[in-house]
Amino acid sequence: GLRFITNRSSVHESGPAFTPPKQFITGYVCCNLQLNNLIEDTFEMVKNVQGYSACNIARMANIIQQKSEEMFGHPFESVVALSDFAQNVHFAGDLVCKVEIDGKYMLTYATPYDADNAVESVSIAEESQADSKGDAQGKGGGEGKKKPKKKQLEIHNFRM
Repeated sequence: GLRFITNRSSVHESGPAFTPPKQFITGYVCCNLQLNNLIEDTFEMVKNVQGYSACNIARMANIIQQKSEEMFGHPFESVVALSDFAQNVHFAGDLVCKVEIDGKYMLTYATPYDADNAVESVSIAEESQADSKGDAQGKGGGEGKKKPKKKQLEIHNFRM
């Protein structure tokens, strides 16, 4: 069965409950029409490139992930498979979509957490913040630059 679980990070947050997903052309769950169109357009673009191989699903997943991140300014995960698959994903906002085209099953969703910081232990995070002259300088010269604050998206769980 299909289940949606809403996790709120604060009891002070308010807003409408998560509504059931919309289904578009392929009949799979897709909660965002822009994301649906992005997957379809990306598939067509890659398919029409000279040297396209229908078996190179890793390339397709990477391109869908990159284009999703560019469009929404948020980290994404993408999966492309040659047969249908079940998924159990946590995603942010309404940014989840699964599409099937020409026997390729494509899923992309916005990750609910910043992957760079989600798995770091407290001691590692404290060391990297305190040590501004150490290894942090060697990572692209980003010293002194701060990431822009992003809009907080509600987190959902999707199982199917």
